[in-house]
Amino acid sequence: MLWLIRSTSGLLLSELGAYILSPMQAPAGTKRLSNLLRSAKWSAEHVREYLYKRGTAYVEKSLQSNRTMLLIWDTSQIEKPESQQLEGLTSLVCQKMRRLARFRLRFSGVYKGPQVNVPGYRWAGLLLCNLSGGQQLWDFSWWSNRGAHPTWFIRLRWKLLKDVRKHLGNQVLHVFDRGFAGKPWLTLLCQGQDRFVIRWPKGYHLIDAKGRLKKTYQHSIGKKAMSSRKYWDKKNKEWKRNRILYMPVRHPELPDVLLYLVISRPLKKGRQPWYLLTNEIVDSKAKAWEIVGAYQKRWQIEMTFRFAKSELAIESPRLWKWENRMKFLAIVALVYDFLCTLLQPENFKLARKILRLGCHRTGNKLKNVSLPMYRLRQACFNLIIINQNSG
Repeated sequence: MLWLIRSTSGLLLSELGAYILSPMQAPAGTKRLSNLLRSAKWSAEHVREYLYKRGTAYVEKSLQSNRTMLLIWDTSQIEKPESQQLEGLTSLVCQKMRRLARFRLRFSGVYKGPQVNVPGYRWAGLLLCNLSGGQQLWDFSWWSNRGAHPTWFIRLRWKLLKDVRKHLGNQVLHVFDRGFAGKPWLTLLCQGQDRFVIRWPKGYHLIDAKGRLKKTYQHSIGKKAMSSRKYWDKKNKEWKRNRILYMPVRHPELPDVLLYLVISRPLKKGRQPWYLLTNEIVDSKAKAWEIVGAYQKRWQIEMTFRFAKSELAIESPRLWKWENRMKFLAIVALVYDFLCTLLQPENFKLARKILRLGCHRTGNKLKNVSLPMYRLRQACFNLIIINQNSG
């Protein structure tokens, strides 16, 4: 697993083969790695079950400290714009092109053409974390609606939800973005009595306490905020002040289920409020702020995707067969889980020592980072290089 931490340019079998043995014996190392991935004695499901066991233990340990455990769901995609023959490739809207086409002040020539589609496959991630810090990987899943193993996200997320219920029950609070909002998914969560927080689209309809059907944004018109608080926005690296408002609501298709709508209004003009729908009982300002704080933690899964793409080079594997590729990506998930383990509170001393020996920095900015995942990977890489060169 450590040779994946060492990779800096990509997850190429020929390069990793040189790390397993030596650069002079790279073909032999590549052969060993290929035999491992083609072996019928194991599959990606074995790695998934291992992650489930570790995640279950992490939740049980955190609940002993009376911490609210969050399970953050989100989706991404792995783009392979130069690949054509890999098994299981599907058509994706190029997110990189969308980012490059954004309007930027003092620059002209914004792209206004049609969307660009590229080959690739889709990716779902589930991350365990708590409100006080720390995180643990629960699952990485990849799927495609083409090839020898076609599937769809509706089936995949139902399978993931059943696995969570089997191992964790209702001990975690599920956190979803607007992509999961809708009657089918909300019905599944309510039927299984799962605890959840969903960012609800402002144009969807909800029923208020007086039985009136309104669009989500209309429930807050003319109502004053109940509380205001200042918080640190990790995404934009700045302090912000938000105001909250909460009220009981019901879904038109689920009139017997009592839900609560928590509205987080940014003080700065031009920013859209958050409409958070939950089945948690929100009867106080403190509980409403806890719901807002839970959704703010959703940015952790975005940073996980970014780290896996930039530092673990998860977009670079070029294996022909789908099963072999899933095994290889499962090993990458193990590497990320290993780095998360080093950042657990009981391993802080070990992590500090690794950073001190392998990637020492004197700046206060880097010393105050809560989760120095990038430095930790670089420190492990440097220590392995030093250990190998020293014999």
